[in-house]
Amino acid sequence: MVYSHDNKQNLNSKNMIRNKTNSGLGNYFMKKSLLLSMMLVLPSILMAQGVWDGTGDGVNWSDAANWDDDAVPNNIAITIGTGFTTTVDAGFTNSITTLTINGTGTVTLATTLTATGTITLNGTSSLAVGSNTLSAGSSTIT
Repeated sequence: MVYSHDNKQNLNSKNMIRNKTNSGLGNYFMKKSLLLSMMLVLPSILMAQGVWDGTGDGVNWSDAANWDDDAVPNNIAITIGTGFTTTVDAGFTNSITTLTINGTGTVTLATTLTATGTITLNGTSSLAVGSNTLSAGSSTIT
């Protein structure tokens, strides 16, 4: 078979179309992968939460090592798991959004605590306010 100049142009055009199609599929999958990554990461950013792991001094909220991300919580949701006995000590001066105490967890206030949202006690957990002030949403307990 003899190729003329026109045949070569047709072959080149077909190759360009094929390459554009393959490139389009690559972009499609790249966009889908990026979207999936954002869907997995974004909720954790938007719904930041401090979870007590007690690996610091095991008691005080102001000890960053007691939290799962090794940072003292500030304006985020807090979860205290079952079996932990914690103290909101004078060194903790931040506000939180919500507080959830699970199972047999205990939180004792040694200073004022402000939660902008709800406080939830699950199971036989407890919250000891003592002579301190607890502000939760639009309610204050003293």
